[in-house]
Amino acid sequence: MQIVRLERRRTRPPRIRVHRDDGTTLEVSDEVASKFRLSAGDDVDERRWEEIREAHQRIEARRLAIGYLSYRPRSSQEVVRHLVGKKVPPEIAEATAERLRGLKMIDDASFARMYVRDRLRRAGAGPALLRELLVRKGIARRVAETVIDELLPGDEQRAAALRVAKQRLQRLSSRRESPERSRQRIYDLLLRRGFTGEVARGTLRQLKF
Repeated sequence: MQIVRLERRRTRPPRIRVHRDDGTTLEVSDEVASKFRLSAGDDVDERRWEEIREAHQRIEARRLAIGYLSYRPRSSQEVVRHLVGKKVPPEIAEATAERLRGLKMIDDASFARMYVRDRLRRAGAGPALLRELLVRKGIARRVAETVIDELLPGDEQRAAALRVAKQRLQRLSSRRESPERSRQRIYDLLLRRGFTGEVARGTLRQLKF
């Protein structure tokens, strides 16, 4: 097959639509067009056509990933899911994330630390909940465990649980219910927030009902 026309598209970013004499077309970036030195009259077989397509997909994946990372840090799997959602082939999405990890533009451990600190500051959370949330974000379990152990040792866990319990006790103070009922509510809340039963019971012993 032969390229019969190169059509510049007024898109953002700019694109070039490549037309072949069999009626097939392919939109590529200026970078790809320059790399492959595309021009009307070139013979382009199917193998070459697929090389051009894949080169464009890789460049487009990198552009999309960098744009996604510009708003805030992301985990590797968040980047992969975003790219796949943008119709990037999974294998190219994975390779793009791997390349960005090599460039230190993606760092799952740093992302996990930021996420844990934010959760502790905003709402308070215990290790079990933090682990679950990090795994949902695509963080490897061993990385999640290491970061949680680093940022939430025993004393910090107990302090975080006490902050959560005091905030809830303050809300419950206006209710006319028995101390036993209030204690149970706070205990259940601490378990939902990912604290162990031992930490929850120790926290209750520090409260005045």
